Amino acid sequence: MPSLFCLINTLFYLFFCVILYSNFELYVLIITTYIHFFMTNLLALLTFLFLSLIIYLIYKIQLDRNKFQSRIQVLEDFIVQISKEQQLQNNQLKLSEELKKKLIDINSVLNKDIYDLNFGLVEELYSKQWMYHNIFFNNYIIVRI
Repeated sequence: MPSLFCLINTLFYLFFCVILYSNFELYVLIITTYIHFFMTNLLALLTFLFLSLIIYLIYKIQLDRNKFQSRIQVLEDFIVQISKEQQLQNNQLKLSEELKKKLIDINSVLNKDIYDLNFGLVEELYSKQWMYHNIFFNNYIIVRI
């Protein structure tokens, strides 16, 4: 702030010198000093603004990166959970297929055993019926003779 105040005082002093003395070289000196001061300050101000903008953008990028990372972490956790559930379902499906194969094997063995049992029972009933029939027929013949 003091440099600005000193510059303004210098400019007023030079301006009044020009008005009083009408010296063209002094007038050019005033204008160049004025332009130099404001261009330097403008350059400093623009540099400060661009640096501030760069720092803000870096900060904003870091915040967005952290937010993105947290969202990615949530998605990764969700994917891990889904993959575990899928693995459990695959294991259950394997067990289901194995049980289905075992049931088919057991069912075929059970069907064979039931068939053999029924066949044995039918043979036994048939042989007993044939035997009773023969006994009855033979007795009938013996009694008639």
